[in-house]
Amino acid sequence: MPFSNDVLARFWAKVDVRGPDECWPWTAGTDRAGYGKLKVDGRDVGAHRISWEIANGPIPAGRLLRHGCDNPACCNPGHLTPGTHAQNMVDAVERGRRPGLRGSHPRVKLTEEEAAAIRSSNLPGVVLARQFGVAKSTVTWLRRGPSAALVARRASRRAEVLAGG
Repeated sequence: MPFSNDVLARFWAKVDVRGPDECWPWTAGTDRAGYGKLKVDGRDVGAHRISWEIANGPIPAGRLLRHGCDNPACCNPGHLTPGTHAQNMVDAVERGRRPGLRGSHPRVKLTEEEAAAIRSSNLPGVVLARQFGVAKSTVTWLRRGPSAALVARRASRRAEVLAGG
């Protein structure tokens, strides 16, 4: 979207432009996640999106902007890369901004060691469920394990996300 001179002036007045490799922090209003916001034609637009479009033109269709610096207030276009939501979530997990799928997720009740103990135990499922504080269906699921097809789909999807698809 081409920006008017008024929008450009308001934008640059709120960006602390520093060196080319440094973050350029947004100095005005932000949303709850810390992303800069500027009113353009009556709607809030992400400051990082404006920065990208000034430097590079439109954001590719179906893409969002990933912050390589992990600083949501940063407006340095050199720190921004178009990508998919899935790629952004992989970035977040790998950089410790989001819990991973197992072990660090807030709803995970069992450690890998406890899950292994359940899988190898000969005790009845109801006893193990009570002992570990989980539902009997969790014990059953752990003992059966995910199907080979599900494991293959997850591995394929992760490879696809990492490759940029």
